[in-house]
Amino acid sequence: MKTKLLLILFAASLAGSCKKSDKHSEAPKEDFIQLQQMEHENGTIRFQYNEQNQLTKIEQLERIGDGSVFQPYQYTNFTWTNGIVTKAELFDKSGNLFYKRTNCKYEVDAQKRIAYIARTFYHENGTVDRKDTVDFTFNAKDQLVGVEFSGENYHAYSYDARGNFMPEDLQELNDNEVYTYAYDFRYDNNPNPFASKGLGLHVFSVYFDEPFLVNQLLSRNNPVYAKTTLGHTILGEHNIPLYSNENSYTSEFSNSFDTNGGLKEAGLKYAYQRKENGNVVDGYTEHTLLRFTCLKKQ
Repeated sequence: MKTKLLLILFAASLAGSCKKSDKHSEAPKEDFIQLQQMEHENGTIRFQYNEQNQLTKIEQLERIGDGSVFQPYQYTNFTWTNGIVTKAELFDKSGNLFYKRTNCKYEVDAQKRIAYIARTFYHENGTVDRKDTVDFTFNAKDQLVGVEFSGENYHAYSYDARGNFMPEDLQELNDNEVYTYAYDFRYDNNPNPFASKGLGLHVFSVYFDEPFLVNQLLSRNNPVYAKTTLGHTILGEHNIPLYSNENSYTSEFSNSFDTNGGLKEAGLKYAYQRKENGNVVDGYTEHTLLRFTCLKKQ
């Protein structure tokens, strides 16, 4: 959504305890892009960090009035203990008050990656709505490749050679019905701010998708094109198609960057189209602009 978020600490020698030649010079710190804010049509999402550049808060604000004023309606606090994320609490607004909607307790693996989440969901009055668990599986490249909800609902994730989220096409046959899932995802060559310091994985661990995109959260580079096509065909005798429908969802991004290489704007064109028996029967196109505020950090 997930992560190595510790700053490298170097032991300091006590004065006079070692010779000048024994002193170690610090290794140069690597620059990285840190996402501060993401503005969309309906509001703004703000990200806060501690001194170790670990994510501590995500705050969502909506536009009110003439659209120039932003009002908080949801936020998530992250708790860190000895450099490891241990908890996330999501709060929603009801009337003028916030209430805890979700509590996530994390367990990490030997590489300090989120491996297990125990989630509790609450009603507005504070009583428990339901509970579940989430297991994360990673490959040798520290990429999230599996998510399993309460030991049953498993989702597999795959990536291209550059480390970008790339779902695999799939076809399922159920009696005389065929279901197809086809994907075409493309990316630029610029650094994705969600890939810095595990930001995307931590966001994913709470929100999973809405209001974020999975290909945005789990990729090293920025999305420029994403098309998902879902097909359904009913077969008759001798496998002759009797009826078919196809729903396609396409997102095209026009990205621009600041002088530090941080993502600045993403013009988004979203299109939906439905076909029945090969003929277009429905569809629409929407345009929106996403604005990002990024800082170059070290």
